Amino acid sequence: MLVLLVAVISGVAIAYFGMQNTSPVTIRLNDYVWNDVPLYLVIVGSLFMGLFMAWILYFARSVDHLWKRSSDEKSQTYGSRSGTAGPRTRSGKGGTQDHPPFSV
Repeated sequence: MLVLLVAVISGVAIAYFGMQNTSPVTIRLNDYVWNDVPLYLVIVGSLFMGLFMAWILYFARSVDHLWKRSSDEKSQTYGSRSGTAGPRTRSGKGGTQDHPPFSV
């Protein structure tokens, strides 16, 4: 319900902002020219482009943290201590477990 309320308020604010900023502007990007683009589209488009770029950077950071955490877990689980193979148990040594994983 809160999300719907925020969405409606944001929509009304963007609509009001758009009605106040309808003056046409020209956008030039090298050889490309767009004539008579409403000013509110330029502003709202810039806002969404910035949000999209921030989302991409956040996604890249999240993936990086997942990779680091995954590699840290692997190095802790399959360490090369004492030359034993296999996952380490609670005692920190490889091989058989010293006690059950869960106590009831």
